[in-house]
Amino acid sequence: TRMARLFPRALPESVRRDAKRSAEVKFFDAAARLLGDDWTILYSVAWLQRTPGNLSPDGEVDFIALHPDLGAIHLEVKGGRIVFDAARSSLFSIDRHDREHAIYPLDQLRKSIYALLPKLRSLPGFRHKAIQLARAVVFPDDVVGRNHVLPPDCPRHIVIDREDMGRLPKSLRRAVDFPPDKQVATELAQVMERYLGATTELRNPLRHEISDAEGEILRLTAEQFRILDVL
Repeated sequence: TRMARLFPRALPESVRRDAKRSAEVKFFDAAARLLGDDWTILYSVAWLQRTPGNLSPDGEVDFIALHPDLGAIHLEVKGGRIVFDAARSSLFSIDRHDREHAIYPLDQLRKSIYALLPKLRSLPGFRHKAIQLARAVVFPDDVVGRNHVLPPDCPRHIVIDREDMGRLPKSLRRAVDFPPDKQVATELAQVMERYLGATTELRNPLRHEISDAEGEILRLTAEQFRILDVL
């Protein structure tokens, strides 16, 4: 089976060396290893939403997984040991130095989905369609046991833990609450790949290249005259 389409195809070394991104690297590598070519994975996705007359927030998310049967799944990845403190109604990540960091993956997912929906509905053919965007949180360093208590807005089926990473295709499918309309899901996956994973080359028109070359010739000629004068 061919591997998933990954954007980018490979992670920069600066990302792989960044200890704060180790959880994201683990998910990226698992996706490259375990997902087939029916999947598209977009890493570190951001989009500018604001336009004249539109005050919707800009959006960003760690990963978006696209599949022709499932549409789009937004994913927030958090590393370290995960703790839910009901008294403070907060999730925390505990790093290797036993330091506590408040995390807000569900809030981040809600914001990214609400930011992207208006943009998708503005695209041709999607204005009146029921667009369904799934979401999941990924904890690649921890295991969610049966006795773990999770926040009320974080049901177990949208959590992908360390063990779930080994069965990633099944875990991603489980995160989709309701199977979307297949035609809409396929169109959505295609449009989002084009919109968020596009490759664009900005061309330099020939007349500009000629103008640049003429300017370089004149500069070199002037430099040659200066050298001759010095000699």
